[in-house]
Amino acid sequence: MRLILFFISFNVFSQISLPTFQAIHNNQESGIILLDNLILHLDASNPSSLNQNDLSTWSDLSTSNNDVVLVTGFTRNSYTLNSSPSFSSNNGGSITFNDNAAYRRSTFTNFSGNAFTVSMWIKTSQTSGRLFSVARSPSSYGKQLILWLTSSKIGIYGANNSTNTVNDNSWKFITVVRNSGTYKYYINNSLDVTRTGQDSKTFNYNDLVIGWDYRNNNSGFEGNLGAVYFYSSTLSQSEIEDNFNATKSRYGL
Repeated sequence: MRLILFFISFNVFSQISLPTFQAIHNNQESGIILLDNLILHLDASNPSSLNQNDLSTWSDLSTSNNDVVLVTGFTRNSYTLNSSPSFSSNNGGSITFNDNAAYRRSTFTNFSGNAFTVSMWIKTSQTSGRLFSVARSPSSYGKQLILWLTSSKIGIYGANNSTNTVNDNSWKFITVVRNSGTYKYYINNSLDVTRTGQDSKTFNYNDLVIGWDYRNNNSGFEGNLGAVYFYSSTLSQSEIEDNFNATKSRYGL
């Protein structure tokens, strides 16, 4: 009988390429979005953000605690806002808004009012309606921020609109980046247009409202809203693309 001894050097192991799990962290459809300077993160698919059986509160997943609550019983010019959205389980979960549904927070915590990025996953066939507003109430509108749908496009009040429409009733990832008086509009992962606003004013931080406009009757958003991401900084195009890629699979893109 022969006894054969094998001697294996540890140096050999050190040269072997072993599998790595690093790719998991770089997965473009990981669902992990950029967290730096994120001050508002609402996600209808996450039960920590929204209870599909109780839509009264939409909780902020960021560290800023900017939870928003349904508005009920608000009356202006004989028009009463009685919020009655519904939950859709399609695409992981979204809130279906109608003309008289809105969420509100009295103070937008950590909002500086100048440089910011706001992104939203929306699906609508509406031509005109309000998506996101700050400092737009019956008593305060001098330094207002309004993100709206108008002529089937997205826009910021005072900064014109996108060139492409977004109301084909398919999911769109819309983003506005604002740096002083310059506004960049993105649709999905592409830059649509760069606009110059009427001024470079600093917006106030009161009355954050989603899906409606306190000063105009019949201005509510009609459609589905899946998620809202608001940053107190300007995101680059590559960062916007990363956020789009991280979440797009849920919306069938």
